[in-house]
Amino acid sequence: MLNECKNVLIKSIYKYNCTYSYFPYCFVEYDDTNGISDFDSNGTQLKQERLSILKNYFSESLVHKVAQQESKIDTLLKTLDNLKDSLKVICKNSEKFCRDITEARAFL
Repeated sequence: MLNECKNVLIKSIYKYNCTYSYFPYCFVEYDDTNGISDFDSNGTQLKQERLSILKNYFSESLVHKVAQQESKIDTLLKTLDNLKDSLKVICKNSEKFCRDITEARAFL
């Protein structure tokens, strides 16, 4: 049932350009404990499922563009993580440098 709803929704909005309206009520409950998206280790499987769904409904060129964009996003996220790690090291070194200068000034 859920898969059929998902298919109808995807076709309606993306393939047939249907409009939609905001529905201010929650009609789905998620237990946040055992779903596939609850575990980072399932990232590859989630991407494969997304691409599989796209392949069912859209042209190969669009699927290829989506895959390229996801790859770019992954690269940017990895770069951001690396920058955060580098920034932590820089901050730690800056703190040490400030302590060293303070100690040197006190000595003079």
